[in-house]
Amino acid sequence: METELRHHSRVRFPDAGYFIHDRTTGVSGPLVDISRFGLAFDYLAADRLVPERLLIDITETPYGRPLIRGLVCKTVYDIRVLSENLAFKRGLEVRRCGLLFLSSRADEISRVADAVKRRQRPN
Repeated sequence: METELRHHSRVRFPDAGYFIHDRTTGVSGPLVDISRFGLAFDYLAADRLVPERLLIDITETPYGRPLIRGLVCKTVYDIRVLSENLAFKRGLEVRRCGLLFLSSRADEISRVADAVKRRQRPN
């Protein structure tokens, strides 16, 4: 039996509705889940991995205007993810990165989590 180590509930993003962009490396990818204290996202590791500290933006589309700008984060984990998509078969490694928010902008983060919950409710 696997035990959940997280202390805070997370909002999951099964449809990849939001995207994370690291300003320092240019690494970006779909948001997997988010809580008040951190998030996880997937990315393709071309030749670079996520650094220990990041400065991220959160957008609704891959190249959209940021909903939240300049969140300072610390990498908690950065692991390889098995993927059935074509990118994996082409030799690009799909990775999942877990981040801890270091900036204290919980109000903005809560706003994004609330927006996601509203989108996931059936009409």
